[in-house]
Amino acid sequence: QNLYEDSVGWYKTVLHIDKPHDYYTALRFEGVYMDSTIYVNKTKVFEWKYGYSTFEVPVDEYLQEGDNEILVKVVHLAPNSRWYSGAGIYRPVYLIRKNRQRFLPDGIYIHSERDKSGYVSVITAETDTTACNENARIRAWITDASGDTVTEAVTALPEEEIIISNQTAKEWSLTAPNLYYLQIELFDVLCNKVYDRDCIRFGYRTLTFTTDRGFFLNDEYVKIQGAALHHDLGSLGSAVNKTAIRRQLKI
Repeated sequence: QNLYEDSVGWYKTVLHIDKPHDYYTALRFEGVYMDSTIYVNKTKVFEWKYGYSTFEVPVDEYLQEGDNEILVKVVHLAPNSRWYSGAGIYRPVYLIRKNRQRFLPDGIYIHSERDKSGYVSVITAETDTTACNENARIRAWITDASGDTVTEAVTALPEEEIIISNQTAKEWSLTAPNLYYLQIELFDVLCNKVYDRDCIRFGYRTLTFTTDRGFFLNDEYVKIQGAALHHDLGSLGSAVNKTAIRRQLKI
């Protein structure tokens, strides 16, 4: 019966911030269950009503020079799920400070398809165009596991899509999990100042699902094996525990 008890929890911390209005500043929450409200210096700045997704809260306009009080209110309402969902902040929280000329949160995506000459990747990079001028450029290059550059391209804003090819790509497979790294920068072409950068690990592969023959990885049949694992860890609760997750995968 206590499993379905309603409750309210509060988290508090103090952040010391220098030059609070010179940068984009945000709090990024990877997971808070269930309904959350964020306060900065006694001011309500954000609400999030879903407990299973990441969200990012811009806070720079509410900050002051020096110490800043951050409060997080979490409301747990029951019943709400098929299993024990936990309550409160159950994933990491990050303080993000960037130049105002930046990539948007989760704004970089790479999609690769195989053609006759190798693989072609379409890279989408969303930026804060209101803070960028006509000199802003996006530079993207792909490196292999040794750090060697295999292909690269540059585009000018407002274009946010880059097409880049790799004719020597080694495919990712179960027996040869080859991985590459997308390196991407937002920079000023005149002074070569880098405003923002990111690195995304990925692999080249093709996936084919058929109704009569099953699943094919890189044109080879693969029998899918696995288990449905929810985010909770039984009696250990819902806060992420890497050791426990590794144990689940091993057994």
